[in-house]
Amino acid sequence: MTDIALDFDDRAYHEFLRAAKLYWSREMYAALHEDFTRRGLANANVDDAERAMRDTPGYQFFGWFERNLQKDKYASPHGILAAVDKHRARIERDLRAAAAEGAADGRLRLDPAFAQPNYYAKTAFHQHPGGVWRDAVAGVAYEIGRQTTTPLNADPYGMHDRFADAVPRGDYRAILDLGCGTGRSTFPFAARYPNAALYGIDLSAPCLTLAYINAKAKGVDVRWSQQPAERTDFADGTFDLIHSTFLLHELPVKAIAAIVDEAVRLLRPGGVFVHVDFHAPPGGTWGRFIHYGHARRNNEVFMRSFCELDFVALERAAGLVDAAMTPFDDGTGVVPPDQAPPAWRFPFQLFIARKPGV
Repeated sequence: MTDIALDFDDRAYHEFLRAAKLYWSREMYAALHEDFTRRGLANANVDDAERAMRDTPGYQFFGWFERNLQKDKYASPHGILAAVDKHRARIERDLRAAAAEGAADGRLRLDPAFAQPNYYAKTAFHQHPGGVWRDAVAGVAYEIGRQTTTPLNADPYGMHDRFADAVPRGDYRAILDLGCGTGRSTFPFAARYPNAALYGIDLSAPCLTLAYINAKAKGVDVRWSQQPAERTDFADGTFDLIHSTFLLHELPVKAIAAIVDEAVRLLRPGGVFVHVDFHAPPGGTWGRFIHYGHARRNNEVFMRSFCELDFVALERAAGLVDAAMTPFDDGTGVVPPDQAPPAWRFPFQLFIARKPGV
């Protein structure tokens, strides 16, 4: 229904962008790391290191590539938005039909009067123009864009399977995906827990509508709803497992704290609260320098504040137990904390905690 086939020119353009991003993530990254080390910045304060590197040609070129490869991926004559726009009439028709069908069968709850939180409405995360909620076809564009977010991964959705495999096995009767997007983070749990009732919530109506379409195509029964993770309308103790994928770094600390409190309310005794996200960049000052720079250049305005938040301590203070953070293998291996990654990569971490009880 919402699938689009890129024409030859568009496909060639995106293949070029992918190749350029691979060059940036390997050769340019390695050259910048060599320059950073040669300047004796390995033990510097991260902000001092940023100031020291700011006017160097290598860092300026690296940053320009990072910013503009992402910008051109979306907003150029052959970018994702232009490619999707060629099919806009059909896509919007299919989305309207799906939204009506989902409302009728009770599997898709959208709120036309929904008020977006300021932190979401005023930030074009990932440089997605207008965000992923204003335009009816934004979910389709986002799903295409997600496939090139991690250039070193051959399978853009493989890490969702890895994440589901990393979650402690349990007798989960009801599972909630926070910030479910188009459902790609939800479906691996359906495969592993076929008897569980599945729920996904998100702020974006276009993403949720596409999630409904994707679920129907896969034959997976999920209840999708538009609501904030900080304040849901589910009853106390509804879920055995609550999870999120790359959600926390896109939230201000106040919202993160509210989500933890809400999870404590929603979990049954013994329920599991688990996330994969970006935290604790390996490689010391270099790792933080690269990661925080990426946050600025890619409109990830809360990424640094999440990295500097002791999320595990926050969970414990809210009453969760066995809270821990461990490195997560996205398919390219795990980098020791004291080593710089050989190529650019996100600092993947796995967070697991549990509500006290049986």
